[in-house]
Amino acid sequence: IGKWIKSRNVPRRNVVIATKITGGRNVTPKNLKKDCDGSLKRLGMDYIDVYQLHWPQRYSPQSNWGQSMQYHLDIDSDPYWRAYGGPTSFEDLCYAMQGLIQEGKIRSWGLCNDNAYGLTACTRTAKALGTTPPCSIQGDFSMVDRKASIVVTWMTISLSHILIYSCSSRSHIAI
Repeated sequence: IGKWIKSRNVPRRNVVIATKITGGRNVTPKNLKKDCDGSLKRLGMDYIDVYQLHWPQRYSPQSNWGQSMQYHLDIDSDPYWRAYGGPTSFEDLCYAMQGLIQEGKIRSWGLCNDNAYGLTACTRTAKALGTTPPCSIQGDFSMVDRKASIVVTWMTISLSHILIYSCSSRSHIAI
């Protein structure tokens, strides 16, 4: 992307670059920095406009992919989530993202495949700490699949933005 932008003399300020870190237990302060550096190098960019967490940094029931929204304590205590010190806290996540902003590596950050709880917790934690809250959440949403409507409602309140995928409900409706 960086080569393409430079070869066409496109001003960087005219392009919005968004990328993601693989989520789940990969989301740690150390990996956020390391993976961001790797993305910058691969993209050939000086900074990323929106750096997203591709999955929550903790166990979270998901409405997409046919999963149940019911919370399962047994899954939450599974070694996958509890190994290596457990999931990254919202505080550590917000401080790590703020560090990347202060270093000039990212301009903002967001969530992907998270839910209203994750967006609320990240936003409230960031505001309490005086760090930059998430600016967006990405998720599936369509006329047929409206499970994410509570997230859309919260985003209206929190002034976050939504990035939609699967707007044709995985080709179940024509657009």
